[in-house]
Amino acid sequence: MLRVVTCLSLALAAGSVCAQGAGDRAERWEVGVSAFSGSGETLSGEGGSAIDLDSGIGFGAAISYNVTNRLAVGGELNWSEPDYTATLPFAATSGVATIDAELSATTILLKGVFYVSDSDFSPYLELGVGWTRIDSNIAQGPPTTECWWDLWWGYVCDDFFETYHDTRATYVTALGVRWDVNADTLVKVSWGLRTIDSGERTEELSQDVFRAEFGWKF
Repeated sequence: MLRVVTCLSLALAAGSVCAQGAGDRAERWEVGVSAFSGSGETLSGEGGSAIDLDSGIGFGAAISYNVTNRLAVGGELNWSEPDYTATLPFAATSGVATIDAELSATTILLKGVFYVSDSDFSPYLELGVGWTRIDSNIAQGPPTTECWWDLWWGYVCDDFFETYHDTRATYVTALGVRWDVNADTLVKVSWGLRTIDSGERTEELSQDVFRAEFGWKF
Protein backbone atom coordinates (compact mmCIF):
# COMPACT_ATOMS: atom_id res chain seq x y z
CA MET A 1 0.00 0.00 0.00
CA LEU A 2 2.85 2.37 0.88
CA ARG A 3 4.47 1.62 -2.47
CA VAL A 4 1.25 2.49 -4.34
CA VAL A 5 0.84 5.77 -2.43
CA THR A 6 4.48 6.64 -3.09
CA CYS A 7 4.13 5.91 -6.81
CA LEU A 8 0.96 7.99 -7.04
CA SER A 9 2.64 10.87 -5.21
CA LEU A 10 5.61 10.79 -7.55
CA ALA A 11 3.32 10.65 -10.59
CA LEU A 12 1.29 13.63 -9.39
CA ALA A 13 4.45 15.58 -8.61
CA ALA A 14 5.87 14.84 -12.06
CA GLY A 15 2.61 15.90 -13.69
CA SER A 16 2.66 19.14 -11.73
CA VAL A 17 6.22 19.87 -12.82
CA CYS A 18 5.31 19.20 -16.44
CA ALA A 19 2.21 21.38 -16.23
CA GLN A 20 4.18 24.22 -14.70
CA GLY A 21 7.12 23.87 -17.09
CA ALA A 22 6.63 25.10 -20.63
CA GLY A 23 3.18 26.52 -19.96
CA ASP A 24 4.18 28.50 -16.88
CA ARG A 25 4.18 32.03 -18.37
CA ALA A 26 2.82 34.22 -15.57
CA GLU A 27 4.83 37.43 -14.94
CA ARG A 28 7.06 36.82 -17.98
CA TRP A 29 7.65 38.96 -21.06
CA GLU A 30 7.40 37.65 -24.61
CA VAL A 31 8.63 38.88 -27.99
CA GLY A 32 7.56 37.37 -31.28
CA VAL A 33 7.79 37.64 -35.05
CA SER A 34 4.93 36.70 -37.34
CA ALA A 35 3.80 36.27 -40.93
CA PHE A 36 0.18 36.79 -41.93
CA SER A 37 -2.10 36.74 -44.95
CA GLY A 38 -4.91 39.24 -45.42
CA SER A 39 -7.85 38.41 -47.67
CA GLY A 40 -8.56 40.33 -50.87
CA GLU A 41 -11.50 42.74 -50.71
CA THR A 42 -13.42 45.11 -52.99
CA LEU A 43 -14.59 48.50 -51.66
CA SER A 44 -17.03 50.96 -53.24
CA GLY A 45 -16.85 54.73 -52.83
CA GLU A 46 -18.60 57.87 -53.97
CA GLY A 47 -19.40 58.56 -57.65
CA GLY A 48 -18.78 54.99 -58.74
CA SER A 49 -15.19 54.87 -57.51
CA ALA A 50 -13.90 51.52 -56.25
CA ILE A 51 -10.78 49.73 -55.12
CA ASP A 52 -10.01 46.06 -55.62
CA LEU A 53 -7.46 45.01 -53.00
CA ASP A 54 -5.51 41.80 -53.58
CA SER A 55 -4.67 39.34 -50.84
CA GLY A 56 -1.10 39.67 -49.63
CA ILE A 57 1.54 38.51 -47.20
CA GLY A 58 2.64 40.75 -44.35
CA PHE A 59 5.06 40.58 -41.43
CA GLY A 60 4.94 41.73 -37.84
CA ALA A 61 6.72 42.01 -34.51
CA ALA A 62 5.09 41.95 -31.07
CA ILE A 63 5.89 42.29 -27.37
CA SER A 64 3.60 41.31 -24.50
CA TYR A 65 3.53 40.75 -20.76
CA ASN A 66 1.77 37.78 -19.16
CA VAL A 67 -0.11 39.18 -16.18
CA THR A 68 -1.17 35.62 -15.29
CA ASN A 69 -0.98 32.26 -17.06
CA ARG A 70 -4.27 33.12 -18.77
CA LEU A 71 -4.09 36.87 -19.38
CA ALA A 72 -1.55 38.89 -21.40
CA VAL A 73 -1.36 42.49 -22.63
CA GLY A 74 0.97 43.96 -25.21
CA GLY A 75 1.58 45.73 -28.48
CA GLU A 76 2.22 44.86 -32.09
CA LEU A 77 3.69 46.48 -35.20
CA ASN A 78 2.99 44.97 -38.62
CA TRP A 79 3.27 45.98 -42.24
CA SER A 80 2.19 44.73 -45.66
CA GLU A 81 2.29 45.87 -49.30
CA PRO A 82 -0.63 44.29 -51.22
CA ASP A 83 -1.34 45.12 -54.86
CA TYR A 84 -4.57 46.95 -55.72
CA THR A 85 -6.56 48.31 -58.66
CA ALA A 86 -8.35 51.65 -58.25
CA THR A 87 -11.27 52.68 -60.49
CA LEU A 88 -11.65 56.48 -60.68
CA PRO A 89 -14.55 57.91 -62.76
CA PHE A 90 -13.99 61.39 -64.20
CA ALA A 91 -16.43 64.01 -62.85
CA ALA A 92 -16.76 66.03 -66.11
CA THR A 93 -16.94 63.16 -68.62
CA SER A 94 -18.03 59.54 -68.80
CA GLY A 95 -14.43 58.32 -68.81
CA VAL A 96 -12.86 56.12 -66.15
CA ALA A 97 -9.24 55.94 -65.03
CA THR A 98 -7.83 52.63 -63.82
CA ILE A 99 -4.69 52.60 -61.70
CA ASP A 100 -2.68 49.51 -60.75
CA ALA A 101 -0.40 50.13 -57.80
CA GLU A 102 0.98 48.74 -54.55
CA LEU A 103 -0.43 49.81 -51.19
CA SER A 104 1.78 50.30 -48.13
CA ALA A 105 0.05 49.66 -44.80
CA THR A 106 1.66 49.97 -41.37
CA THR A 107 -0.38 49.09 -38.27
CA ILE A 108 0.29 49.73 -34.56
CA LEU A 109 -1.94 47.82 -32.12
CA LEU A 110 -2.53 47.52 -28.39
CA LYS A 111 -3.79 44.00 -27.60
CA GLY A 112 -5.20 41.84 -24.86
CA VAL A 113 -5.09 38.02 -24.95
CA PHE A 114 -7.20 35.61 -22.87
CA TYR A 115 -6.08 31.95 -22.77
CA VAL A 116 -8.68 29.26 -22.17
CA SER A 117 -6.27 27.24 -20.01
CA ASP A 118 -2.79 27.52 -18.51
CA SER A 119 -1.55 24.30 -20.11
CA ASP A 120 1.21 24.02 -22.72
CA PHE A 121 -1.42 23.85 -25.48
CA SER A 122 -4.26 26.36 -25.16
CA PRO A 123 -6.88 28.08 -27.35
CA TYR A 124 -7.10 31.84 -26.92
CA LEU A 125 -9.13 34.96 -27.73
CA GLU A 126 -7.37 38.16 -28.81
CA LEU A 127 -8.73 41.72 -29.00
CA GLY A 128 -6.87 44.77 -30.25
CA VAL A 129 -7.26 48.43 -31.15
CA GLY A 130 -4.87 50.79 -32.91
CA TRP A 131 -4.11 52.76 -36.05
CA THR A 132 -3.15 51.94 -39.63
CA ARG A 133 -1.23 54.33 -41.89
CA ILE A 134 -2.18 53.66 -45.50
CA ASP A 135 -0.05 55.03 -48.33
CA SER A 136 -1.49 54.74 -51.84
CA ASN A 137 1.95 55.27 -53.41
CA ILE A 138 0.20 57.58 -55.91
CA ALA A 139 1.81 61.01 -56.28
CA GLN A 140 -0.31 64.05 -55.37
CA GLY A 141 1.49 66.27 -57.86
CA PRO A 142 4.80 66.96 -59.58
CA PRO A 143 7.97 66.00 -57.72
CA THR A 144 10.22 68.31 -55.76
CA THR A 145 13.96 68.11 -56.31
CA GLU A 146 16.35 68.11 -53.37
CA CYS A 147 20.16 68.20 -53.53
CA TRP A 148 22.79 67.48 -50.89
CA TRP A 149 26.44 66.66 -50.38
CA ASP A 150 27.08 62.94 -49.93
CA LEU A 151 30.14 61.59 -48.15
CA TRP A 152 30.86 59.05 -50.92
CA TRP A 153 29.12 60.36 -54.05
CA GLY A 154 29.64 64.11 -53.78
CA TYR A 155 26.87 66.49 -54.85
CA VAL A 156 23.68 64.43 -55.35
CA CYS A 157 20.14 65.43 -56.44
CA ASP A 158 16.97 63.34 -56.38
CA ASP A 159 13.22 63.74 -56.93
CA PHE A 160 10.71 63.26 -54.10
CA PHE A 161 6.94 62.74 -54.42
CA GLU A 162 4.21 63.56 -51.91
CA THR A 163 1.72 60.69 -52.04
CA TYR A 164 -1.92 60.30 -51.02
CA HIS A 165 -1.94 58.79 -47.53
CA ASP A 166 -4.04 58.68 -44.38
CA THR A 167 -4.16 57.17 -40.88
CA ARG A 168 -7.26 55.28 -39.77
CA ALA A 169 -8.54 53.58 -36.60
CA THR A 170 -8.14 49.80 -36.67
CA TYR A 171 -9.80 47.00 -34.69
CA VAL A 172 -8.85 43.32 -34.56
CA THR A 173 -10.38 40.15 -33.10
CA ALA A 174 -8.82 36.71 -33.40
CA LEU A 175 -9.21 33.11 -32.26
CA GLY A 176 -6.14 30.93 -32.09
CA VAL A 177 -4.15 28.20 -30.41
CA ARG A 178 -0.87 28.50 -28.55
CA TRP A 179 1.78 25.83 -27.99
CA ASP A 180 4.53 26.39 -25.45
CA VAL A 181 7.24 24.28 -27.06
CA ASN A 182 9.48 24.54 -24.00
CA ALA A 183 10.16 26.95 -21.15
CA ASP A 184 11.50 29.63 -23.51
CA THR A 185 9.82 29.31 -26.93
CA LEU A 186 6.25 29.25 -28.24
CA VAL A 187 4.22 28.95 -31.43
CA LYS A 188 0.84 30.61 -32.12
CA VAL A 189 -1.57 30.17 -35.04
CA SER A 190 -4.74 32.25 -35.39
CA TRP A 191 -7.57 33.37 -37.65
CA GLY A 192 -9.12 36.79 -37.13
CA LEU A 193 -10.87 39.82 -38.53
CA ARG A 194 -9.16 43.17 -39.08
CA THR A 195 -11.41 46.20 -39.60
CA ILE A 196 -10.03 49.55 -40.79
CA ASP A 197 -12.29 52.59 -40.53
CA SER A 198 -12.31 54.00 -44.07
CA GLY A 199 -14.36 57.10 -43.24
CA GLU A 200 -17.77 58.24 -44.49
CA ARG A 201 -16.94 58.18 -48.21
CA THR A 202 -15.86 54.55 -48.49
CA GLU A 203 -16.95 51.19 -47.11
CA GLU A 204 -15.06 49.86 -44.11
CA LEU A 205 -12.25 47.50 -44.97
CA SER A 206 -12.78 44.15 -43.20
CA GLN A 207 -10.23 41.42 -43.88
CA ASP A 208 -9.84 37.82 -42.80
CA VAL A 209 -6.32 37.47 -41.42
CA PHE A 210 -4.49 34.17 -40.98
CA ARG A 211 -1.37 34.46 -38.80
CA ALA A 212 1.53 32.27 -37.67
CA GLU A 213 3.86 33.52 -34.92
CA PHE A 214 7.05 32.29 -33.30
CA GLY A 215 8.07 33.79 -29.97
CA TRP A 216 10.45 33.76 -27.06
CA LYS A 217 9.76 34.13 -23.31
CA PHE A 218 12.12 35.86 -20.92
